[in-house]
Amino acid sequence: MNRTLQFTFAAAALAASAVSTVAAQNLEQRTKFAQDREQLAMYAKRVNQACGTHIAFSINYASYANAPAPAASVRVQSPTEYLMNAGDAIINICTSETGKQAVAGSIKSVVGMYTNGEEESLSNGVFTYKIGYSGGNVDNPEKWLKAHL
Repeated sequence: MNRTLQFTFAAAALAASAVSTVAAQNLEQRTKFAQDREQLAMYAKRVNQACGTHIAFSINYASYANAPAPAASVRVQSPTEYLMNAGDAIINICTSETGKQAVAGSIKSVVGMYTNGEEESLSNGVFTYKIGYSGGNVDNPEKWLKAHL
């Protein structure tokens, strides 16, 4: 598959994921998530440039729309900012040729979701990163990916 077709497919997948969650969100959430999608697209370009890949990035916005309200003491970030832990981990792995090959051969898409705590999984080329409002750091997904790539 050529690069233009891969990028077009990735963009279409991102758009489809955006449309599928609109009904579950109120106007404020839809506005914030629309802004977040723009941030996600720019961030995906950064990761793909660093790795020489065409990884599709998406966020399950319904998981954030239905998440419980965070504690008042928690600084809530955008879903993309939470997903950046996983993306930064991928960038760090891509600093070597071996890492780039492992990423290119194993990760076709990255999905971010809300959950309590932090979870990583990789299945059929889809790296899923779940994280709660308490956040995390790049170390956890990076260690996980290094052990599973």
